[in-house]
Amino acid sequence: MKEIKTQFDLTDHIQNSVDIKHFTSMEKLVLLTIAGHTNPANQWEGWPSLDTLQRLCCATRPTVTKAVKHLTEMGVLSYKRGKTNVSNKYKVVLEKLNNFTEEKACYVTARRAKKYEPDEDFENAPF
Repeated sequence: MKEIKTQFDLTDHIQNSVDIKHFTSMEKLVLLTIAGHTNPANQWEGWPSLDTLQRLCCATRPTVTKAVKHLTEMGVLSYKRGKTNVSNKYKVVLEKLNNFTEEKACYVTARRAKKYEPDEDFENAPF
């Protein structure tokens, strides 16, 4: 099973493992764009606006909205609409996406590195 530790791992997995026979090219592009905006530190959620998705996917708002709706219906994308002046919230659901890929994947939460404290002795510095 492929371990997804970074945004790059997630976009690479989608790019190379998701078969186009299950998704339109626009759905795959929207999924890749959302994956590139996820944050592993926040349970892999991302907050790109529809305007951002529209611009980065070179598509109209109805086209992006249709792709998001279909991905959500398939279960591979979790979507929660934001209130006025609050961003939409997205998450790629790997457990469902695995149904459409040959190589299975799972999220792995990386440990945070110890923060360097400037008061520490120079010999104990992390470099």
